[in-house]
Amino acid sequence: GRLALMGAGMLVEALDLLEQGTARYTEQDENRATCTKLLTKEDGKVDFSRSACEINNLIRAMTPWPGCFTEFRGSFLKITAARVHSESLVPHPPGFVFKADKEHLLVACGTGSIEILRLQMCNKKECDACAFVCGYRMEGETLG
Repeated sequence: GRLALMGAGMLVEALDLLEQGTARYTEQDENRATCTKLLTKEDGKVDFSRSACEINNLIRAMTPWPGCFTEFRGSFLKITAARVHSESLVPHPPGFVFKADKEHLLVACGTGSIEILRLQMCNKKECDACAFVCGYRMEGETLG
């Protein structure tokens, strides 16, 4: 949220400078530039031993492509939206679904827990977590 507001303000300022003809251009320092590898589907695999913040950021970064996934009952389960539920230690092993009801789908992480908001079972339509939980009893199961 904070960065979006800052970015919006900076964009308006940059457009004003361009319109006025007073924008200054700075070349990129090629000695400080870095490159990364191309993303693959495997980069979207969720490792629940990571922290809730890291997993949430991975889901945000990999959605829509290549997407984030885990394993559930021997099939791929795509996670399309989540949020950090807790950053505190949770008394469950990573990947353990410790709450799955009409309001929440909570999964333990290495540190903290995430709330899965939207997901998609292999060859099924994407749906919100509450609808998914109604079709698949998940509480007490382990993802990954």
